Amino acid sequence: MMVLKDPRVIRELKDQEEMMEQKDQRDHKEMQVMQVLMELKVQLDQLDPKVIQEDKALKVDKDQKENQVMQDNQELMEQKDQLDQKDKMDQMELMDLPAHKDMTAHKDQMEQMEIEDLMEYQELKEILAQLVLKDQEVVMDHKDHKVMLDHKENQDHLDP
Repeated sequence: MMVLKDPRVIRELKDQEEMMEQKDQRDHKEMQVMQVLMELKVQLDQLDPKVIQEDKALKVDKDQKENQVMQDNQELMEQKDQLDQKDKMDQMELMDLPAHKDMTAHKDQMEQMEIEDLMEYQELKEILAQLVLKDQEVVMDHKDHKVMLDHKENQDHLDP
């Protein structure tokens, strides 16, 4: 038998043992839960048959409503697909019209103007930020100068 002395190997073996113990604990808990569920099912089966029948009727009604919703959704999707197809056809027809081409060119021009405006706005923001920084530097310089003058005046008053 080989004796393992490497701490990494020992740690890995301990980790595996811990994982196995945790798995065993989970399995045990799962078994307990399954037992409780089985006991509850037995108790449910012993309930009043009228309540059980009402529950089954509600479930059937719910299933029917879900099926109807699914059918309605399917019909809506088919209608949407048809409308999308019609829109594509209309759009293809419009592309051949000169007025549509002019509108497209105008739209492209407007988009380009918006981009240029945005770039100009960004440049103005940068300039403003630089001005604010310079203003802050001037204010700090002014405060430093004032502190120095106050200090000098205090020194002059202290020196006889």
